[in-house]
Amino acid sequence: MARNRLFIKKYKKYKDKIYNYFWYRVNFNEETAEDLCSEAFLRAFDKFDVFDQERDFQPWIYAIAKNCLLNYYRTLGREINLNFAENIKFEEAARIEAGIEIEKIIRLIHTFDEYSREVLLLKFVDQLSNPEIARILGKNEGTVRTQISRALVVLREKLK
Repeated sequence: MARNRLFIKKYKKYKDKIYNYFWYRVNFNEETAEDLCSEAFLRAFDKFDVFDQERDFQPWIYAIAKNCLLNYYRTLGREINLNFAENIKFEEAARIEAGIEIEKIIRLIHTFDEYSREVLLLKFVDQLSNPEIARILGKNEGTVRTQISRALVVLREKLK
C-alpha cells in the first residue's frame, strides 16, 4: 500500500513531463501522446516493486518512455523518426510571435542527426540535467555535455 502511494506521488510529479516528452516526439498528436504516457506509467507501475528506491525515478521513467516510443514506431512499421510538425498551432494570440521563433528553431533542429536532436530535446524541452540525459541514453556525461555544446554551436550558426 505504501509503495502504491509512493508511485502515485511519482506519477503526479512526472506525468506532465512524460506527456510532453511524447507530445514533442509524435508531431504534437495529443491522443497518441496520452496513450504512450499511459503505457509508460503502466509499465513503470508493473515494475515498481523491483525499482530500487535509492535510485532517481526520473531517468528510470524516461528510459521506459523512450522504450515505449521506440515500440510505438516499430509497431507502425516505420523507421524511428523524431521529426517535428511543420505547422505549430497556438490557441493564444500572445504565443503566436514566440511560436514563429520556436518553429524556426524546430525546423533547424529537424535537420540535425537523431542523437543531436534527442540531446537537445531532453535538455531544453524536457529540462533534464546532463547526468540524467547520460543515464537515459546510456552515454558518458562528458559525451552528452560535448554533444549538447556542439549542437548548440551548429544551431547558433544556422540561426544567423
